[in-house]
Amino acid sequence: MINEGLVHDVKHYAKALRAIGNGLEALEAELIEIKCEAENYIVRAKTRSQVSEISLLNDLRNGDFRIMWQILPGRYQSSESSVAMELPYTPEIVDQLESAGRARRQNAGRPDPYSTPTALRVIGAYIDSKEARLRQISRRDESMIIQYETPQGDCHTEELTPPLLYALFVRMYGKRSGQGSEKM
Repeated sequence: MINEGLVHDVKHYAKALRAIGNGLEALEAELIEIKCEAENYIVRAKTRSQVSEISLLNDLRNGDFRIMWQILPGRYQSSESSVAMELPYTPEIVDQLESAGRARRQNAGRPDPYSTPTALRVIGAYIDSKEARLRQISRRDESMIIQYETPQGDCHTEELTPPLLYALFVRMYGKRSGQGSEKM
């Protein structure tokens, strides 16, 4: 039996996850986990280096990603080595980040297959190709663990290692340039 509520929710993860990756990259944050809750994404991340609360907020206020300033206050914890953040991404915030990212990409060259935005876009395209509903993405060492629900209601968990993510990247960009024809 096909889950009717799932059918209209698919085919959008690649763009949304790339936008979230752009936001994390702007914050110089490392992804810990993304959970999908209805149409929203709850992202847990941490900074890669020591940062004070005041410097983080000042950087966000003055940076290109002022959108992040609207969602951060009160949603992170300081420690001596990093800042842990829980960031809610609504569809409106994702759209704003996607627009800002599109403007930056216009003159950019080839995407870096190992960047967070590209890796998340590849994962999103993979989920989209399955016409599935994303439940969660989490990082385990260098791999990404994805959990999704198929249109039939089956839940699956897969580990995407760096070589597998790279192969999916090559396949995805081959399709975009007309060189690939197989399904992900």
